Amino acid sequence: MIKKISLTVFTLILISASVLYLQSCDIKSPTENVQVLFNTDGPTTGGSISFFDARTASMISSPNVTVKFIGSNAGKITDLGKNTITSFTSSSGVISFGLAEGTTLPLDVSVLISANGFLTTSMPIKITSQGYSAFNMYMVNIANPPDGVSIAQYSNAGTCSNGVLASEVNLTTTLTNGTGGVCKIRLPAGTIITDNSPTPINLNGTLSATIAYFDPTKETALRCFPGGFNINDTSMFSAGFALFDIKDASGREAKKFPAAQPEVTIEIPSNAVNPQGSPIQIGDAIPVFSYETLDGVWKHEPMGVVVAGGNSNNAIKFNTSHLSYWNLDYLNGANCTVSRKIIFNQTGGCASVPLEVKLYFVAGGSEIYYKSIIKSASDNTMTFYYAPSANMKIKLYYNGNLVYTSGTVNLCSTGDLTLSYTVPTLQAITGTVTGVCSNNPNVVVHPSFPVYYRKSGNATWYYLGYMVNGSLTQYCGEFGTYDFMTFYNGSALVASNVAINTTNPTFSFTINNCN
Repeated sequence: MIKKISLTVFTLILISASVLYLQSCDIKSPTENVQVLFNTDGPTTGGSISFFDARTASMISSPNVTVKFIGSNAGKITDLGKNTITSFTSSSGVISFGLAEGTTLPLDVSVLISANGFLTTSMPIKITSQGYSAFNMYMVNIANPPDGVSIAQYSNAGTCSNGVLASEVNLTTTLTNGTGGVCKIRLPAGTIITDNSPTPINLNGTLSATIAYFDPTKETALRCFPGGFNINDTSMFSAGFALFDIKDASGREAKKFPAAQPEVTIEIPSNAVNPQGSPIQIGDAIPVFSYETLDGVWKHEPMGVVVAGGNSNNAIKFNTSHLSYWNLDYLNGANCTVSRKIIFNQTGGCASVPLEVKLYFVAGGSEIYYKSIIKSASDNTMTFYYAPSANMKIKLYYNGNLVYTSGTVNLCSTGDLTLSYTVPTLQAITGTVTGVCSNNPNVVVHPSFPVYYRKSGNATWYYLGYMVNGSLTQYCGEFGTYDFMTFYNGSALVASNVAINTTNPTFSFTINNCN
């Protein structure tokens, strides 16, 4: 995570410090002509979560994004002012949080994210060490899903009277948007439907439905997978997953079926393979799991048996007493508690660059996406908890561009794993920036925030690192013009078109109306 801090060079500090100073501080120097250094006293450990449209890879700037921390450790989450808080809102595509002082690490917590027009999703995150971590979450835009995800919406999905379905209902996705399979649900006439409240309430009136199918052979679908690809200490390897969401006119969700049970079908694309890389055959047994986003926990359901499906595919069919996300998932063997150390060796000079680290299962001749990890500029080694004991491949991306692909590796083997790669035209950037109050030049502001960057004119933001007291260490970058963004108090602070054309820029800025 972020280590000892030196100095950043970005004009972003001007905006960040101004907002932070005016919102949270009232500094008066008790002594004339004595310089006062104001350092923001934020949490020492925490992180930031950025949430992206899974199709466009742009941060979601909808003003109604709600981020909630759930689970037994949610009460240890704070804002950057050290106030305990479990719910955040954002219109910038990123939130920042801290951990309460004295929290024991590693810490597991789940994050629930919802926004109008997107499928609600949740994901577990793990804070493993002191400092700040960054996490990416991808959300599915219902009207514009990513490749490998097909969605069907029904304004009339049947009629209920006192929770009893009047006639049979059949709902299905179609082979659209690059998907190699479909999902279906059949509800017989007379099905009793209730919500999920402690005292179940029957649904009434015309029902609406949203169902979604996720192709397990497409990375763009797998990275939207809720809940992560671990269950307890075992990694998961999906053969297909789906979402079924049914509501009545008042917004109550169909969750439970106390009598006759609906039949769910999830197809397995013909090019899907098992963890050994072999085609999935009729008669194979595959575990079935359900996932309720409000709980953030995968639950083992009865074992599924592969049968013939439609569209030249195989499928698994089962009856269910409840609705949720559903996943056909091989358990891919026990994980090791902590992976071997991964060393990032950026050759050719300046070595500290932010990277996206992508991990893939190697199954025969197939590569199946497992997870992504964000490496900040200052972190040149990495280990992570509950690594799969399986054949893996690692790919490194800088500014969205692939810079390294490993051979087949095992993350649970002994000995360090060194990844050597080259990013051209990098410069070691070290500079000094201070904020000076216009009505008291003896006050200097040093803010603390996570920093994201993008080349000006591009849509995708990348995590750079965490600035503490106006400083960020070990930054390597290319000369050019950049936009920089941080997040504070529910708002994005953006500095646009910042020219980085020297390795050691120095300047100051003025903060107005400091009282």
